[in-house]
Amino acid sequence: MAFIGKTFVMLFTMASITLLLWATMLYTQRVQWTSTTPETKGIIQKSETDIKNYQMAAHLAQYRWSRNYSTIVNLEGNEKYPRRDFYVEMISTIRTGRNTAGMVSATPAAQMVFDNATGYLDIRPTTQRPAYQFRAGVDGQSIAQYTQALATTFESIEMEQVQNQKYLMERKIVNDEIVGTVDPFVKGLRLQINEQNDIAKSAVAEADYIASFVTNRSAESVLLIKRFNSMSNRKSELEQLKTSSNNGSR
Repeated sequence: MAFIGKTFVMLFTMASITLLLWATMLYTQRVQWTSTTPETKGIIQKSETDIKNYQMAAHLAQYRWSRNYSTIVNLEGNEKYPRRDFYVEMISTIRTGRNTAGMVSATPAAQMVFDNATGYLDIRPTTQRPAYQFRAGVDGQSIAQYTQALATTFESIEMEQVQNQKYLMERKIVNDEIVGTVDPFVKGLRLQINEQNDIAKSAVAEADYIASFVTNRSAESVLLIKRFNSMSNRKSELEQLKTSSNNGSR
């Protein structure tokens, strides 16, 4: 019996502590539905304040709606569809360079002009819209014009590439003629010129070497000619003397 009694005492003690903790938790974490102090507002007071603020905002919105309703009707009736058509016109112009009627536009990339009276975008057909310049002095074109220009440029680049390949082949041919080739072996003009220069240098060296011999030979030839002429003259004189003596003896 003593054991059972002690067991019940322990169970009651634990239950009491649990209920105490639960009561403390409820007290500290309780929902403040009403205000307990002037500084602290309960949920009911906060909700009432929010309701008053929302009611005030609703009244202001209703007042602004009533006041601007005629303006909204005017904008939707007189501005909405014309502006929609204007936007479609501008998009067509910037894309294709033509308006919705198919007419070519002089300024496909036109600047937007605002109406000073209303502050809105001026959509009147008579409004002068200057061309937008992407670079100084160069008016912007339509997307279709730029696409065509790119296609033309690409075609020109391809043609230039073909022409460049042709020039490279011609350059290779001329280079082979100048430098020569290994397989098959062909002497280039540069090698031939170097060989001719070597031959010319050898000829000049040989001419310089035999110059002295040629000079001596020339001098000897002149002396021999003079000697031959002198002896010929002497022979002629002797023959004349012989002829004269033979005529005298007769």
